[in-house]
Amino acid sequence: MGRMYVKNRVERSPHSRSVALFLTFALLFSVLFSQGVPARASDESGEEPVTAATEPAAESAQPAAPTPEAEPTASPEPPPTPAEESRAESEATTPDPVPAGPADSGAEEVPADTPSPMPEPTEEAAVEASPSPSPSPPPFPVGDRNADVEFPRYWETMFAALDFTGEWQSDFLLAVRSQLGYQASERNFYYSADGEQHRYTRYGAWYGYPYGDWCAMFLSFCLHYAGVSEDVMPQESGVNRWAALLQERGQFIPAGDYVPQPGELVFFTNRWDRIPEHIGVVSEVIQKEDGHFQIITIEGNRTPAVMRFLYDLNAKGIAGFGVFPQNDALTDQADGKPAVPGRGDYPDRSAQGVIPEAQ
Repeated sequence: MGRMYVKNRVERSPHSRSVALFLTFALLFSVLFSQGVPARASDESGEEPVTAATEPAAESAQPAAPTPEAEPTASPEPPPTPAEESRAESEATTPDPVPAGPADSGAEEVPADTPSPMPEPTEEAAVEASPSPSPSPPPFPVGDRNADVEFPRYWETMFAALDFTGEWQSDFLLAVRSQLGYQASERNFYYSADGEQHRYTRYGAWYGYPYGDWCAMFLSFCLHYAGVSEDVMPQESGVNRWAALLQERGQFIPAGDYVPQPGELVFFTNRWDRIPEHIGVVSEVIQKEDGHFQIITIEGNRTPAVMRFLYDLNAKGIAGFGVFPQNDALTDQADGKPAVPGRGDYPDRSAQGVIPEAQ
């Protein structure tokens, strides 16, 4: 009835038409205002807001679509154990088995007897297997190569003061005794790779080996400056070679019952085969009250100095003796024996070991 009345009033006058239009807009506004209230309520509830201003009025009047129900939240699963994690990792890294296919599938066949490759060693195993580096040897001191060096003119002057008689054996012994107390240089030396020290000696310098073993070169040096020819007594730097030369000449006498004479060579050995390794000269022969003999020797290179030593004649270390040939020019016509100074009376001495140097 209201609508008909309004319609009738609009048809009657323009003023009524304006009033009707106003009422229509007021009704529309009230409808729109009533639709905006739930939109603000949805904002407060946290759901997505609805922008009704951009929607046509007809669509806003339609009923809202039903909201889907929220799915129930599943309870959290417990964390996997270390064993499960290891099994899962192994399954993830292990490739799936490939089924055997025809020969033309491109896959290479591995013979059954092909050995599996050796596992690569770990760093720890490599370090443990590698030998530890050996420590470097300590540096050896270096001697002064110019210290204590001697020359032939000095040696000639030294022996010129001796009273040589021309008798080979006695002159040789005189030259040897003159060297008592000489010592290998303590300043002029070097070390070999095996750590052994080699000292300079006048005997090695004369022979051509300044730092060599000098027991034989010492006696060769004395033979030379005593004026003994090599035809009478050979001169050598090697002990074994010297003994071999004397054996060839018939001038070597093995140890045993033989009693040596002063001035003869004495050979020593520590070997089971009795090969000579060291040499000296007999300086004195001593006969004890019980009848057995001792010898005093002069040797070089047993110690750093030329010294006297005392031995029993039957000592196991004595290999034999080197003797001089007979000098016919000095033969005693009375008994036909060579005149050898120092042989005859043998003083009784009980001292053993090293004999002090002569004063």
